[in-house]
Amino acid sequence: MFVFSRSSVFICLITLTLATFLLLSPIIINTFAEEIVLKEIHLESPDRLVRVRIFKCIDNIEGDLFTAFILYMFVLGFAIPVFLIVLFYALLVRRLVTRSRSIPASQVESFQVPVNRIAIYTMAISVFFVVCWSPYWIATLYGLYRSKQPHPQASTTFIYVMYGIHALPYVNSASNWLLYGLLNGELMRRADTRRRTISKIDETRQQILSLPKSPLTKTVDDSNALPRNTDSLL
Repeated sequence: MFVFSRSSVFICLITLTLATFLLLSPIIINTFAEEIVLKEIHLESPDRLVRVRIFKCIDNIEGDLFTAFILYMFVLGFAIPVFLIVLFYALLVRRLVTRSRSIPASQVESFQVPVNRIAIYTMAISVFFVVCWSPYWIATLYGLYRSKQPHPQASTTFIYVMYGIHALPYVNSASNWLLYGLLNGELMRRADTRRRTISKIDETRQQILSLPKSPLTKTVDDSNALPRNTDSLL
């Protein structure tokens, strides 16, 4: 079994971080804060102007660059991860099922793998990811399509729906630790149970081997049963 060293793990993390910054570079370079005045009131005594304003982050990406950014982020940030999640978790469940069937009947109680529970956790992670991110990317691709055509002013209901859709990815990110924690905890509990069982078996075996050995046959003195040369035949 191949085991990653600590240095290889850090190299992988640094490489992925740099790749993330590279993919997000259009946003990082073109983003700026735009001042939006919500309300403006002129007051007297003393004469002054009061403004209620906010600063909104604007990406300011337009044209072909915006289209390319949305498309490659959809492929790299959603389509490929969904495919890999489904593939690897399906292989994980398949391997667990195969291993659980290969366990001897005499050791089922000690080494039984909770396949059903692990399968539920893995499917929940996959389904939850798809449910939270699908509406966001559907709305994003639809917005990209509508940006090429003139469209009327959006209604208040549509704006609130879009706020809810854009909140779903944050819900997924905030809940991942719980789902992955449940899955990892179940695997660790099963591994710990198996380790304790193997330890008890080894301890019992050592105790048996340390017992003093008793002879399996008894030595019998049969010298009296053999005839002697001096014995009389009468």
